[in-house]
Amino acid sequence: MSLFDLPPLSSKTREMRRVFGAIHANRSWGDCESSSGPGSTRERAAQFLPDLIALVRSLGTRCLLDVPCGDFNWAAPLADAVDCYLGVDVVPALVSDNEKRWSSPRRQFLCRDMVRQRLPAADLVLCRDALVHLCAEDVKRAIANLRRTGASYLVATTFVGDRGNEDIPTGAWRPLNMQRPPFGFPAPLALIDERCHHTGGIYSDKHLGVWRFEDLPAWQS
Repeated sequence: MSLFDLPPLSSKTREMRRVFGAIHANRSWGDCESSSGPGSTRERAAQFLPDLIALVRSLGTRCLLDVPCGDFNWAAPLADAVDCYLGVDVVPALVSDNEKRWSSPRRQFLCRDMVRQRLPAADLVLCRDALVHLCAEDVKRAIANLRRTGASYLVATTFVGDRGNEDIPTGAWRPLNMQRPPFGFPAPLALIDERCHHTGGIYSDKHLGVWRFEDLPAWQS
């Protein structure tokens, strides 16, 4: 079975599509430039993108899996820094639009549920602004699923301050410190400061953390 020939959608995957599809359609995260929200504007990405590109190159990344890729509004320079860019999102309309606007021989977009559906192989997984929208159970399932890509590295959002990691229904949002319970990640190999100094600095602890998958808790999906 290929990645283009998946089993029928589970009820939970259909619900993920419904929840995040409604957020996309209604632009519920409230930004006029990007339907993926204010964290996906080009101005916001400019604060950390050079550091992220330097990191990806320093790790010898040839194939990068960006999940979720959202509307790809800021990610073209990152995609151009690797031989193969794979963008994955659970919202069919987003993926279809990305394919029309952004696909190329070095860029491919797939519609997948990062929590439950098989994902393509990659060297490095970028999981920015994703786990913060998932309930704790779905976070653990997502990490287990991402591990199965065979990637060596995970780059994911983490808030390094004193965060309580409250649970939420999938589709809501809260900041997560991935080193705190119930996740217990080890200290990251590196941190990229996203320089979030807006909103009075209440999210100034937002970073992208870098981990080896082999060092992460071995949850089951």
